[in-house]
Amino acid sequence: MNNKLTRIKEYRKENGVKIIDIARATGLTRKAIYEIENGYTLPRYQSLIKLADYFGLSVADYIKAVS
Repeated sequence: MNNKLTRIKEYRKENGVKIIDIARATGLTRKAIYEIENGYTLPRYQSLIKLADYFGLSVADYIKAVS
C-alpha cells in the first residue's frame, strides 16, 4: 500500500519522537502506529484525529504535513 499518510514516520522523526511516545500519548498501540507508518494499513478516522492532536495539528493540516 503506497499512501501519502504512510509518511507518518518521516513526520515523527522530524519531530524527534519515538513510536512508544506516540502510543502512550494517543492510546494507540505501537503495532498500529508501526503498521500505519509503514503502509500496511490506513488509520481509522479516530486514529487520524488522535495523531493530528498529538502533533498539535488539525486533521486537514496533519494530512497536508504527511502527504
